[in-house]
Amino acid sequence: MTEMQIVKKKKHVMIALTMVALFGLIFRVGTLNNYENAKYYSKHLRSQQLVVFADLPEEDRFHDSINELFSLKGEQIPSYLTNFKSDDRINQLILDSEALRIYKERPHFDPRITLSILIRYLISNPSEGNEDVQIPYFNWNDYVDLSQNDKRVNSWKCSQFEIDESFTVKKEGYYKSPEEYCIDNDDIANLIENEKYKKFLPNFKLIQQSKSASSVHITNSPGRQKMEYRAQFGKLYLNEFMPIPFAITLIHDEFVRTVPIKQDGELDSIKKRLVNTELFTSSVNVQDDLVEFVNSTNPMKPVSSLRFSKDLDFSQFIDPSAELLAHFRPQSHQDQNYIDSLRYSNSNPKDSYKYFDEAHIFSVEEQKLKFDGSHYDWRFFNSFLLEDFKAASLHSLMSAWLAFTRRVELTSWIAHGSLLSWYWNGMAFPWDADFDVQMPITELHRLAREFNQTLIIDLGRNNTSPNVEENEEIRYGRYFIDVSSSITHRTKENGDNVIDARFIDIDTGLYIDITALAVSNSPTPQRYYKQLFKPKNDDYEIVNKVLKVANCRNGHFLKFDDLNPLRLTTFEGQFGYVPNNFGTVLEDEYRQPALVNAHHADFSFSFYLRTWIFDPLNKNKQLKPGWLRSKDGRIIEQDMIKQNSKQLVNYVQAQDFLKIHQFQMQNLDKSQSSEVENSLNSIVPRYLKHDYYNLKFKRNRYNFLQKLKKNSI
Repeated sequence: MTEMQIVKKKKHVMIALTMVALFGLIFRVGTLNNYENAKYYSKHLRSQQLVVFADLPEEDRFHDSINELFSLKGEQIPSYLTNFKSDDRINQLILDSEALRIYKERPHFDPRITLSILIRYLISNPSEGNEDVQIPYFNWNDYVDLSQNDKRVNSWKCSQFEIDESFTVKKEGYYKSPEEYCIDNDDIANLIENEKYKKFLPNFKLIQQSKSASSVHITNSPGRQKMEYRAQFGKLYLNEFMPIPFAITLIHDEFVRTVPIKQDGELDSIKKRLVNTELFTSSVNVQDDLVEFVNSTNPMKPVSSLRFSKDLDFSQFIDPSAELLAHFRPQSHQDQNYIDSLRYSNSNPKDSYKYFDEAHIFSVEEQKLKFDGSHYDWRFFNSFLLEDFKAASLHSLMSAWLAFTRRVELTSWIAHGSLLSWYWNGMAFPWDADFDVQMPITELHRLAREFNQTLIIDLGRNNTSPNVEENEEIRYGRYFIDVSSSITHRTKENGDNVIDARFIDIDTGLYIDITALAVSNSPTPQRYYKQLFKPKNDDYEIVNKVLKVANCRNGHFLKFDDLNPLRLTTFEGQFGYVPNNFGTVLEDEYRQPALVNAHHADFSFSFYLRTWIFDPLNKNKQLKPGWLRSKDGRIIEQDMIKQNSKQLVNYVQAQDFLKIHQFQMQNLDKSQSSEVENSLNSIVPRYLKHDYYNLKFKRNRYNFLQKLKKNSI
């Protein structure tokens, strides 16, 4: 932009601001009716909310009876539902000579082996005085289960993935022809000299060196697929073409430590399985390793405390891309990737391709299987999860995100459907398939600059006491942060890239959608002002700045005053933040019925259990707060608690958080904020469900050694 253009731009800005100031009174009068209506509806909604969250007759006695029933049932309840203590049978592993031979021959995955080796390496390479320490090896086989469940994979050909012209699924979105993503192994030698495949040359060399190369190779997202190929394609891609992450971040209630992964050097010297390096050990005790790590000298950055009220600054919502492109100087591989991504985004004013791809299958299979792949990342998808594992994985996913953002002091808040589910009881909806969070645009840039392509390992909390019996279970959750390549774009465009980043569970492919709010040139919603004039050259950015309104790429607008300051709360048993005027935010997005109607699909909200329960017979029936009753008059809550051990345990474990949430919703007035703060200070965050692997170990009695030897037959 020339100096003359800059002067002209400033002049237009001053004229526009002057016009807004002159018409200030008219704006106020013009919006008075809207304001009064909003004021009326807010009061009306608040009165309804007080009914929704009111204490109920016999509530205390009912809760006492539940706890008494829980005590009486005792051994009748499966132990895995209530046992969250550290267990040596899980944390320890010894590979005998036969198991070690099998483990070396073919990739087999167990998170304990990788975690133990990683922690031991960091113990011997403390952060103090050793800022240049790097993780020398990285192979996705050490972090994800890439074992192929379909033995036919070694006889596949790319041509078989083509869909017959008569098959109507070609008309569905995200379909790709095999030549766009697949290479036959027989063609590798001929493609090495092809300039088109130059970027894949290091990968091709590794494939040629492999003794167990597959017959086909997946170089990028294959789009919508048949179910029989869906999981296998992700595994093939991870094994051969997925880039190495930039870093690994370990999070714990006592520390956070980020360690870069080596990037320089030949790919074959970095992409070694740990079993083939000097770091490998066949005897593992994660509990002992973690205790030693915590007790080592200054090994990590301490965790800061949370603030009950978190102030935002409107400058956080002004996109810094232009300034960063002009002045940012990269100091690391991660920095270079960040600035390259900004340049790419800035040089492509329109979305050119969809960045995030899901595990879509064809609709005929979706209808048959009753599952939808749109809530799974295609790279890490293994299978559609059944109820227990899905609930556990989602709980662990959000718990890890809240722990991560707290530990690295990243500003974020619960948004969209996740905010609505929080509103009801501080927990996720039982029908939810993912989560949504938002952050200011400057925080998205920090996430991209410092943590894009980073693997987050959540080690848990309260599990390093010298008194082993007091320790909670060690967590084994691993999550991948992926930021899109178009974060300089702040309007919806073709709609393919409205998500700015994802926090992905690499065990399952489930994810959290992350979107940033920024002042943009998107037309301002009329609910924020009565549009008396059209900005010159459609320059809505000026109007949005004056009104302090920001939006995400999917067209969701929020007023700064409705966000600021963020309120501390609990969600899924962990501390997190929500917008200050969350009621207004939810009302704008979902309208009032979503905040007062206690029914959705086949679920009803139990005001006594403070939980959504499966209740298809009461579908579309309007209920007032009270007992849910069946057609013959029986109280559904009482029957369910007596007959359903999982429902009983879920309630007992979460009841203190449910009560805290109810109290918080009853006392929203600022005059009562000190009481709410005291109530939050009285509670200790904890995990309410196992992570994927702990559940697998405890519920399914998973035995890695047995699996290893069985698969070798």
